[in-house]
Amino acid sequence: EAPKVDYKWEARALPCELIKEVPGAKEGFRSFEYTPDNRAHITRITFDVKLDDKTVHNIAFADGCDGSTMGVAKISEGKNTDFIISRLKGLQCNIIKSGSSCPDQFANAVEQAEILISGQSCTYCFFAGNFRRMPCANA
Repeated sequence: EAPKVDYKWEARALPCELIKEVPGAKEGFRSFEYTPDNRAHITRITFDVKLDDKTVHNIAFADGCDGSTMGVAKISEGKNTDFIISRLKGLQCNIIKSGSSCPDQFANAVEQAEILISGQSCTYCFFAGNFRRMPCANA
């Protein structure tokens, strides 16, 4: 019997290339769409960030494990970006063993939104030579 091989993930884009701001946000909010990096079963995450207190609202996942994504959305609704990132970043899915999960991908999305809101470059762009902390190319 052949040994089981864990899922092999290779980056196709930088994290800052996976998020985009979408028009139509209510006043005082910014809306985002994040396309996960294929290490989880979700294909898109949309959410709004309220600018005055950095809370996350209107979270929606496309695809993924319904129970998990609905639970993450419900628990994260109205929570501060720092809270979401600190609690969800780094969680791994034991089913596909990709080094990520639906909650981790959501934390990555929120982290990238926070960077866009601040107008700074992501860590990856910074260490790739963007030493002036300019906005990422996709901003």
